[in-house]
Amino acid sequence: MTPFQQIAPDLVRDGLVKNKEWVPIAGDRAAQCFSDPELQRAAAFLAALHPFAIDYIEQAPALVLAALGARRLVTRQGRMHLAQSFIVVCEPGPRLGKLMRLYGLAPELRALNGHVL
Repeated sequence: MTPFQQIAPDLVRDGLVKNKEWVPIAGDRAAQCFSDPELQRAAAFLAALHPFAIDYIEQAPALVLAALGARRLVTRQGRMHLAQSFIVVCEPGPRLGKLMRLYGLAPELRALNGHVL
């Protein structure tokens, strides 16, 4: 079972994901950016929230850590808070540099590979 398949029922139940064809593809692509199972689930979760999220995650995997912060995806409240805040910052389609600044990340952190996080 892929990380996206693990979280998909929660995403649908909470009304965070609509049935769009890009959603599972983005979720699986985002999970492949990481080797840690928890980060794979978090990346798949974030990628499913917005059509541009996968582009941000592939270019700067550190965004997943910054967006996740201390929140855990195991609780509904944690998922909802993370989803709402991430959707708000992604909605206007900001450039990657601006998105990284919103999360307090230096541009140099783009160079980090998700497999070393």
